[in-house]
Amino acid sequence: MANIVRFYLSGKVSKTVAISQMRSWAELLKEKGVSTYFIILAPRNKMGLSETIEVIRPYKIIYHPDYPILREVVITLKLFSILLKFPKDIKIIFQTRMPSFGSQLLFLKIFFNVKIISDFRGIGEEDYNKTSKKNIFNSLNTMLNNRLLGKFSDARFFVSNALKEEYSRRFNVSSKNNYIIPGAADKTIFFNDLDLRLTARKKMGLEENNVVFLYSGMINKPWQIPEKIFKFFSDILRKNTFDLNPKLFIITPNIQIAEKLREVYDIPENDCLIQEAKTHELNTLYNIADYGMLFRQIHIVNQTASPTKFTEYLLSGLPVLITPEIGDYSKLIVDNQNFGQVIEWENESLCVSKEIVNKLLTCYNFDRPVISEYAQNMFSKQSFIRVLENIYKNI
Repeated sequence: MANIVRFYLSGKVSKTVAISQMRSWAELLKEKGVSTYFIILAPRNKMGLSETIEVIRPYKIIYHPDYPILREVVITLKLFSILLKFPKDIKIIFQTRMPSFGSQLLFLKIFFNVKIISDFRGIGEEDYNKTSKKNIFNSLNTMLNNRLLGKFSDARFFVSNALKEEYSRRFNVSSKNNYIIPGAADKTIFFNDLDLRLTARKKMGLEENNVVFLYSGMINKPWQIPEKIFKFFSDILRKNTFDLNPKLFIITPNIQIAEKLREVYDIPENDCLIQEAKTHELNTLYNIADYGMLFRQIHIVNQTASPTKFTEYLLSGLPVLITPEIGDYSKLIVDNQNFGQVIEWENESLCVSKEIVNKLLTCYNFDRPVISEYAQNMFSKQSFIRVLENIYKNI
C-alpha cells in the first residue's frame, strides 16, 4: 500500500492512551505503508499537553479559541492549509476520535475529496459533567456532529458492538462500513511467560500461597468505583479460611487516592502494593499476578466501553475478575469461565459472598497459555492489522 497518509485527530489524552491507542497503531500501520501524522486540537488556554505529545511523532498542535463559531473557522482554515502542502495523488485519510469536529472534516471532504474515518471510542461521559450553558451548547454541537459523521464517514470504528448499537440508536448511524475494533493491545509487549512469572515472584519474595489480585489503571473517575476494589479485597482477607496469604497490587498513577482507600478499608501495608508503572513494566506485574481486576460502575460509559486493560490481562495469560455490563467483555467471561469470573455483590453493602471468596482462593490455577493464545488471535493489535490495511486501501 503506497501514497496513503493518515491524519489522526485527537485532543489531550494521557500518556498511556497516547502510547496504546495512537503511537502503537501508527507503528504497525507504517509497516503496511500507511504514514500517520497526529493533529492535536486544543483551546488556546489548554495546558498540560506534554504527556500527549511526548510519545507521538510527527505531530502538530492546532490551538483554537473557545468561542464555538470562531473555533470551527480557525480549525477548518488550519486543516485547509495543511492539506495544501500535499500532492494531489496522495490519498488523504482523516481519522478522528473527536466527533465534535465532524463538520470541519466534511467541509474538507467536499473540497479535497479526503476520506473520513470516525473512531468512536465511547459515549456517556458527558453525563457526569455539570450542567451549564456552555456544556449544553457543546452537547448539542457534539450531537449534530455525531449525526453528520454517522451518515457521511467513509468508515466508522466502534470499540464494541454495544457502542455501535448505542450510536445507531442515538444518532441514526449508517449501517454500512461499520467495524468493531476493540481496545486491542500489542502481543509483543503483553504475553504469558512462566519463567518470567517464577523469577519475578521469587524476586519479590512471594510464596506459592500468595494469591495476587491486581488492578491496573486510573482510579480517579467515579465510574471506576475504586472503593469497590478495596472493599472486595478487604472481604477476601476477612473471609479467607485457607492456608493462603492473598496480596493486592494496585498499579496506578493515583497513588494518594489508593493509599487513602487502603487505610479506609483497613488493609495492612504488607498485604497491599501500591505503585506506578511504565508500560514496559506492566507485563512482568501481570505475569506475577493470579487475577486481574476490572471493576466498573453500571453506566452507559462502561456498558459501551472496551477497556484495553482487559486485553492486556488476557494476553499476559491473566484471568480477569470483571463486574457486569462492561462492553462486550462481561458476557465473554460468562461464556468462557476458564478465562475468569464475573463479580457481583450480595447486597448494597458491597459484600462478596463466602462462596465466591472460596472459589477464587481455591481455583486460581487457570490455563494461562490457553488464555494468552485466545487473546492473541482475538484481541491483539496484530490480529486486526490486516483488516485495517484493507479498510485504508479500499475506502
